[in-house]
Amino acid sequence: MVCGILLLLIFQITAQRCVLGITTSPKGRQLPGTNQIALNKSALTTWRNSSTSKRVQNDGKIGILIEKEMYPYFEKAMLFQNSILQSVKMLPKVVENNPYAVLQAICNFTGKDVSGLAFICEEPCSEMTSFASLLGWSGVMVKGRSTERSLIFPKEPTSFLDISPAKYLQNDAVIELFVQFQWKLICLIHDTKPSTASLVADLKERMKKRDLSLNHVIELDGTNVTIADGLKRVYGKSMVFVLYCSSMSAESVLEIASRQRLTSKKHAWIVGEMILENRGENVPESFPIGLIGVEYVMKDKTADHIADAINVIASGINHMTDSEANMNKLKGNCDNTTVSSVSPLYRKMINVTLKGKTGIVSFDEEGHRTGAKYAFLNLRKERNTQKLFWQNVGFLENDHVTLEQIVWPGDVVHTPSGLPRASLRVVMYEVAPLIYVKESDSTEECQQGITCTLVTKENKEVPRCCYGLCIDLINMLSQDLDFDPIIRIIEGGRAGSFKHGKWTGLVGSVLYGEADMGMSSISITEERSKVIDFTEPFLHTGSTILVAKRPGSFKGDGFLRPFELESWLFIFGVLYLVAFVIFIFESKNPGLQRSKHKHLAGQFDIHVSIWLIYSRLFSGNLDAHVPRFVSSRVVLSSWAFSSLLLIALYTANLAAFMVQKEQAHYIDSINDSIIQNPSKSLLRFTTIRDTSVENYFKVNYPRIFKYMRQYQFNHSSDGVQAVKDGKIDAFIWEAVTLDRYVANDSRCNLLTVGKQFDKNGFAAVFSKGSEWTKKVSEKIMEYQTSEEYRQMAEKWQEGSCKQTPKAGRFKAAFSIDRLDYVNLSGVFYLLAVGIGLSFLVLIGENFYWMFQKKTENRRMNTRSPMNGAERLELQKKVGEVREFLDDNYYRDQQVVFLSKVEKELQETLQELRDVQAMLDTRRHFLTPFDNSRSDSNQDDILEGLTLSEVKSAIESMKLEEFKNSKVERESVV
Repeated sequence: MVCGILLLLIFQITAQRCVLGITTSPKGRQLPGTNQIALNKSALTTWRNSSTSKRVQNDGKIGILIEKEMYPYFEKAMLFQNSILQSVKMLPKVVENNPYAVLQAICNFTGKDVSGLAFICEEPCSEMTSFASLLGWSGVMVKGRSTERSLIFPKEPTSFLDISPAKYLQNDAVIELFVQFQWKLICLIHDTKPSTASLVADLKERMKKRDLSLNHVIELDGTNVTIADGLKRVYGKSMVFVLYCSSMSAESVLEIASRQRLTSKKHAWIVGEMILENRGENVPESFPIGLIGVEYVMKDKTADHIADAINVIASGINHMTDSEANMNKLKGNCDNTTVSSVSPLYRKMINVTLKGKTGIVSFDEEGHRTGAKYAFLNLRKERNTQKLFWQNVGFLENDHVTLEQIVWPGDVVHTPSGLPRASLRVVMYEVAPLIYVKESDSTEECQQGITCTLVTKENKEVPRCCYGLCIDLINMLSQDLDFDPIIRIIEGGRAGSFKHGKWTGLVGSVLYGEADMGMSSISITEERSKVIDFTEPFLHTGSTILVAKRPGSFKGDGFLRPFELESWLFIFGVLYLVAFVIFIFESKNPGLQRSKHKHLAGQFDIHVSIWLIYSRLFSGNLDAHVPRFVSSRVVLSSWAFSSLLLIALYTANLAAFMVQKEQAHYIDSINDSIIQNPSKSLLRFTTIRDTSVENYFKVNYPRIFKYMRQYQFNHSSDGVQAVKDGKIDAFIWEAVTLDRYVANDSRCNLLTVGKQFDKNGFAAVFSKGSEWTKKVSEKIMEYQTSEEYRQMAEKWQEGSCKQTPKAGRFKAAFSIDRLDYVNLSGVFYLLAVGIGLSFLVLIGENFYWMFQKKTENRRMNTRSPMNGAERLELQKKVGEVREFLDDNYYRDQQVVFLSKVEKELQETLQELRDVQAMLDTRRHFLTPFDNSRSDSNQDDILEGLTLSEVKSAIESMKLEEFKNSKVERESVV
């Protein structure tokens, strides 16, 4: 059992080192549709019968040189080869794979009637065959021959055959795929190893014989830069790629090819068998679905190759017997002086054709195996696990190809045409949501969208990344119609109009041959249709009106907003008028002539009147004089009633303005009066100049067109920003673009109103008679019926803000918020103004009194001076006045003191009466002061107590009463 396990391990190790080969059918041979092999069965049968009938008469021997590691496979091959053992005798010899050991083993076969040799090596058999050929031996090799030619016959084939197909024979299978799918232009990518160089040279020679060509060759030097640059050069020029390199190098190549969109459904990739050597392991993730690999079917069947090799030699020997050749002439020895480059046995073996363990065994003129069976493997992905695996999809055997359905790159079953893609120059301009332009990193490919060129206003070309609805549509069209778009974005570009005798914009670029195709927000108009061709519209839209919601706010001056400025001025004007009227009525009333009202004269001046009117207006309780006469009171009553109404109206309007309200212009349609009569409505609106929308107003509404000219912009983004900034009230433009702005507004303050008008569609443009017009139109109509296109269009219209489903109607949104300091700032500003005015009045008063004082001093100084007698008299009177004041002062102090004492005594007496009412007997009251006093003197004692003793007695009684009540409560509990 241990030996069996060891044999199995050696078998697996050897199987990994097998040299593979491939054969193809000659040019012009029709390939059958089945896997049947057309052989001359009758000839084979005759050949076998004749050889079998003579084997009993044959005493042929075969010398077998076996490398030590290959001996288990030899034993396995001989288990069921009774027919071979009966016809010939085998002399196996285990040797080391070096020239000395081989030469010694070959010389040992001399004199043993050995007819032919078989070499069984783990690797290509060094120079075994060269030494054997030098001695005149012929035979078969199980592992391929050395890459070097024979030592003594370098220009002639060796006298040993290869039972394993040569490595470069895989080219036959690759070329058969080219013929099968009629691919003409091929790109070959290979490394620079010597073995690969001979493989590439053979491929070129075989392709030349089949009228095929390699239009591009990329040599790998181990750097990704070389791979990227090489693939960029062949982009759009080659659609079929052949990859001859190691599996590790293939990972880098295919990863870069995927980034450059060279692994799409329009491309085909064929990989050599060296990439498939370890295909039993996990497939690299960079390998795209749809790769085609070529592999020798029997590469792992080492024992079967050994059996077929010995069978070929035996068949050759039997054939010599049938020809009655002299067996001894085939026996080589170490004493030969003349050696033929090709022995008679070799000539017989090279003509052998038999069906062996490894398939049909035959050889070409150079001794290489032909007729071997090759498999075509297809890289696919499991539906459930998403794991990559290689699926057998066909065979090449005996120059015939059989193929099943193949999954190509892009996970499609449609066979790539292999033809190079056309290039279309496409011009566009940036407009949401059709085309967006962003800066690109020169070190990386565009992660979103495709690479484009921005043509600035200074006519400079800058690389950019482009994405959007039109870019997605261009990608779909380029894949389905086999063209490569070369996109140029015109900065500040427009659709185009006829100005100054020529066409401008994208229409002009296409018309004058500067571009092949134009695509953006190009509306279909009759005027443009006369000079260019429009495709079917890829997007249907119309024109609409964009407005902004203005959020209501209670600003700092909000408390003044309930009334207009004229109203405020009128109110305060009437206030001062009423104050003046009351002043006149009070000061000029005839009632002042009566004796009982004479003392009122001069008390009610204009200041008092104004103060009174303000107090009635603000409902304040001010210390103001009230008019004494009926006429003045009637006027004041009327003013009080008016003030009541004014305050009520102000309060109601102020509450309304404090409610936050979002507002927007409501426009029902283009025929709304606010649009039709802009001078009366004062609505500021416009569109973009020199566009189809402007032309619509110019033709249908000339008056509106003239009005809009004062606000016009050059780009839709400028118009939208003007609406947001409040520079204009409405912006008219294409609905699909404005909807995108609405959906992506950062504050969600934009909305479209009114019904759409001037409904039209966006289409691509081509020059008159272009063959692309019909192709693109058919594809667009096909896309519009698919769910994929609908989802793609919706993707570019989505945003964070949702437009109301009722287009054109806006309901004001109300919200009551707390007022912050900003909302109330106006009140405090007004208070600050009032305080400032008071300071100004105070300063004015100071200046006034200073002026009055100076005036009085000047007047006093102008009087005549007093004499000595007058001065003494004045001083005497002043002294008398002071004495009088001092006497009155002390008398007043005594009166105040006596009043306070009297008040305290009254309060104390009241407290005594209250205490006396609470006591049951008068004894409880007198005990704390004098227990020896009798009850008869109680009244005298009360009268003799001082004020302080009375207060102490009251406090003691209160404390005793509190203790008694506490004891009573505890007893009750």
